[in-house]
Amino acid sequence: MQIHRRGTDVTLFSRRLTQITDQYPDAVRLLCDGVRFRTAILEAEIVALVPESGELRPFQELMHRRRRYGIAEAMDRYPAGLFAFDLLYANGKDFTNRAYSDRRRALARGLRPSNRLGLTTQKIVGDPRSLQAFFEEAITDCCEGVMCKSVSPHAVYQAGARGWLWIKYKREYQTKLQDTLDLVVVGAFHGRESGGDGTGPCS
Repeated sequence: MQIHRRGTDVTLFSRRLTQITDQYPDAVRLLCDGVRFRTAILEAEIVALVPESGELRPFQELMHRRRRYGIAEAMDRYPAGLFAFDLLYANGKDFTNRAYSDRRRALARGLRPSNRLGLTTQKIVGDPRSLQAFFEEAITDCCEGVMCKSVSPHAVYQAGARGWLWIKYKREYQTKLQDTLDLVVVGAFHGRESGGDGTGPCS
């Protein structure tokens, strides 16, 4: 989501810039308490958390928060957490023309981390093997994948597009099976190879 703060006024927008502030009053409180900038535009990933452990809930559970009614009940059942990852504007300064590394450092200075608000985990890698290891670590931690971002001095913020400065690498992009499957056998056929007594194994 994209977050606009002006004093105590916080407005939340979805990735498609739909205004969703009323659906996440707990996220608004987190931002009022945890963002040091008096005025700011930043971007963050919102997640559903298990507050006691900090464990991430599946993305599908977060979708229960996208509603017009029963918001208090959904907030209690699926509390929100925020992982900030980019800064566009802060206290009168435009950060969109600065390199990503500069934006990240400024964002870190502007946050008061808590058990429900913080920065996304970052690791700078220089080879495919290190990237793959970090990706597998993210999958183990129940994340969808990783965002690969350029740390070039020319890696400015490009509104509305990732281009080659941001590349999403998700578990679905791999061909091998990533999750276990819980299945129930509902039927079987006898195999054609004889087991010596005229019967064969089920297949």
